[in-house]
Amino acid sequence: MLAFLDTEFTDLVIRPRLLSVGVVAERGRVQEFYAEVTDPDRIQATRWFSQSAVLPKFGKIAGATCSYVELGRRLSSSLGDVVADLQVDAFLKLAFGYHLDWELVDLAVEDCGTPGWESIRRRIHHVNVHNITGFDAGKLATEAYFNVLVPRPADT
Repeated sequence: MLAFLDTEFTDLVIRPRLLSVGVVAERGRVQEFYAEVTDPDRIQATRWFSQSAVLPKFGKIAGATCSYVELGRRLSSSLGDVVADLQVDAFLKLAFGYHLDWELVDLAVEDCGTPGWESIRRRIHHVNVHNITGFDAGKLATEAYFNVLVPRPADT
């Protein structure tokens, strides 16, 4: 089975933190998961792109807003349901376009302490489709741009 994952996060460079998660999978019918983190510390840590392009869209889907911990619980439950419907030897192929998508989702579920995440995770093959399409030059240019132009906080 194939599913698609997309996230939004506070910024690309300085301690990226998860803001929202969307997953779409087809299990006989299309299953969707979407949640938005409303923890004040995350909202305050949001940089210019997410402030202008992401946060204004929050709050438009009923029931999507939740705490970071609740997002991890909901996501674990949703992915667990998808994996539970698979045949014993089958895997969920979870496709995403940026390495942080999977890393931040995995961290969110780990951080919430959901029992059984390890067994669910073993049934998920995460696939960064950005790398498959051959656009690494664009990714490297974007990261170099942010490394040069985005102000960094003073070391503490």
